[in-house]
Amino acid sequence: MKIFANFWKYLNKNTKLSFFLIIFFSLIQSILEMLGIAAVIPFVTFLLNPDALKNIEIISNYIDIGSISKNEHIIYIFCIILFSIFLFKNMIIIFTNKLTYKFVYSFRSNMYKNLLNKILHQDYLFFVQKGMGKIFHQTFLEVQNFSANIVRPIIILVIEIFISFAIIILVIYTGYANGIIYIIPVFILAALILKKINKSIKLWSNERIASNEKIFNLNFNLIHGIKEIFIFGKIKRILDNINIPLENLKNIDSKNAVVATLPKAILEQFIILVLIMIILSMRFVGSASEEIIITLTFYVAVAYRLVPSFNKIFTSYQQIKYGKPSLPIINEYSNLKKKNIFFDDVNYEEINDDKIITFKDNVEFKNISFSYDGENKIIKDLNFKINKNDLIGIYGQSGSGKSTFVNLLTRLIKPSSGQIFIDDVEVENLNDARKYQNFFNITSQDTFLLNGTIKDNIIFGSQSKISTKTLENAIKFARLEEMLAELPNGIETDTGLTFKKLSSGQKQRITIARSIYLDREILIFDEATNALDEENEKIIIENICKLKLKKTIIIISHNLDNLSKCDVIYSLEKGKLIKN
Repeated sequence: MKIFANFWKYLNKNTKLSFFLIIFFSLIQSILEMLGIAAVIPFVTFLLNPDALKNIEIISNYIDIGSISKNEHIIYIFCIILFSIFLFKNMIIIFTNKLTYKFVYSFRSNMYKNLLNKILHQDYLFFVQKGMGKIFHQTFLEVQNFSANIVRPIIILVIEIFISFAIIILVIYTGYANGIIYIIPVFILAALILKKINKSIKLWSNERIASNEKIFNLNFNLIHGIKEIFIFGKIKRILDNINIPLENLKNIDSKNAVVATLPKAILEQFIILVLIMIILSMRFVGSASEEIIITLTFYVAVAYRLVPSFNKIFTSYQQIKYGKPSLPIINEYSNLKKKNIFFDDVNYEEINDDKIITFKDNVEFKNISFSYDGENKIIKDLNFKINKNDLIGIYGQSGSGKSTFVNLLTRLIKPSSGQIFIDDVEVENLNDARKYQNFFNITSQDTFLLNGTIKDNIIFGSQSKISTKTLENAIKFARLEEMLAELPNGIETDTGLTFKKLSSGQKQRITIARSIYLDREILIFDEATNALDEENEKIIIENICKLKLKKTIIIISHNLDNLSKCDVIYSLEKGKLIKN
């Protein structure tokens, strides 16, 4: 019930309607299944002895039995009725399957979009601490698992329970309930088997999640460490490391596959045994061969439909157990509270704030400290002021805290202690940080390109009317003219088609052009030219420095030559900014 409650919780209005439709058509299917099996008795009885239909009350009450024996064409009516029942039933099955497929797909899509919406409404620190790759890998994988091993099995479970219940009612109603006595051991045995393997299924499922996480971590490290792997010749070591979780997954899935076949195999063997026992018992009490044939045919028809239903019930139950460990992960992300952070498509003029936000004078750090774990400070008691139209250079080696400094400055992360002011207004006290963040633009070494044209990537979703002159200036600034001239569609070239062909330097120049086009007050270039060739880097750095009178500029680099034209240069060492 807990799993079903979790399942129901994630249904919206439309998917709930679809679910009820599936239930409705499942009930119709159950009735038709019952009618199809029920029709077997009079059909076989008529073939063996038409007059014997007199003993079937539901037939004799509505049909003149005397006329049946004289008019053999009645058999054709029985055939048509039987054919129509099964035809209609199969049409309902096809429609229900189609509806189920659409439901599962919609459920999966909606769940993933909802989780993604929750995730993207978290602050930047959430992604830094948890790991961006892990977040999106984990959510996508577990949503897939949830829909495959919980959602679809729940629907199958409901449908097959309806069908099984309808058939059992039919058996009781038709007076063949004695056979149920022989079926009881089947349920008892199945229950014992399920109880025994439940613990194993839970263990396998947890192992599956752990193995997937190991595979993700290995793949992540592989991507980021490919240079070292080649240089040090550690390809075999990598392959050996990834082989362990892959083998674990193979063993887990194979064991689960074997377990999934057990119910069907056991049920089939027991059904055969039940049929043999029915025949022997009827022979023992001296039943006529005609009665034995009719009874046996009925039970074969019942078994023909019940065995698959029971198998699907047990298999679905196993799948639900197998998918259950995904629930804590899904719930973790689903229970995230949306935070008030910046987004695009925002009319900044409409943001109501009790503080007037301007950038006329400066941005100031006062005693700013920051720690990711609450103990080890990356930034320590930092006091720093950026005046309007300053050209500031910040030097620092990898791991010195440059990225953390930028994240604090742009309020992607909040300081552990201390205050940040813009024109004497404390940033922390603002109702909405988006107006503050709207003063900044960051161009980093990690290039990000949208799925779209080069033009789309430069204007970056700007909703204002595209300025051709501003666009041309941005292209010239980033020295993109020659590159665009070589492309078949120029600035309208799809980056998705040319992404692999673009060098790291070309991608970086596109993001530099983006920074110029978006025209923010404070421009931050964080190792933004490290992928450029010497000539382009020199010219673009000069272009950046020429913006001094128009913009406030911060250039962050591990190369002091790139900072030579800055008004002032600071070194970031051990969480402190030291003026050179």
